[in-house]
Amino acid sequence: MLTSYCIRQTLISLFFILNFSREAFPQPIPKEDSSFVFLNTNENLSTEKLLDHFKGNYIYIDFWATWCAPCLEEFQCHTSLQKLAEKYSIVLLHISLDREKHEKKWKKRINEYNLTGYHIRADWKLQKDLWKVIFQQESRPSLPRFILIGKNGELINYHTSRPSEIEKLENEINQLAELK
Repeated sequence: MLTSYCIRQTLISLFFILNFSREAFPQPIPKEDSSFVFLNTNENLSTEKLLDHFKGNYIYIDFWATWCAPCLEEFQCHTSLQKLAEKYSIVLLHISLDREKHEKKWKKRINEYNLTGYHIRADWKLQKDLWKVIFQQESRPSLPRFILIGKNGELINYHTSRPSEIEKLENEINQLAELK
């Protein structure tokens, strides 16, 4: 009796392991002291509230989505971008345009590409506000899109160079330093 019970329990366990991949279970959110920081969309319902977190810092914003192949290609250059950001004390903010139902996929991509910095998955309300405030338009700009925000929250460049153009990006940042 005990043996058949153990076999049955083992088979049930194997069934669950084989039929429910690791992705089916919620993944832990990295702690604040890690290289990934997830911002809460509910606390950042506007562009102003979102940028207030970073006042006093330059912010390099990456607009992306998990379905955007060129966005994923740019992530291959993230290590160079991270080094550049550290060199010039620039905050990296990654804003995903994915829907809520793709949250697991969004977090998986962040971990897969080791995208250090701050992350937020912008809901529709925040997206619409970002388009109005930053791009002065009603619709989403093409992706990927990179912008540079100044220390006081002012828009410096809404078409900043990509991580794959790291030398060009560094020249743009150096020109900012010369203006000061």
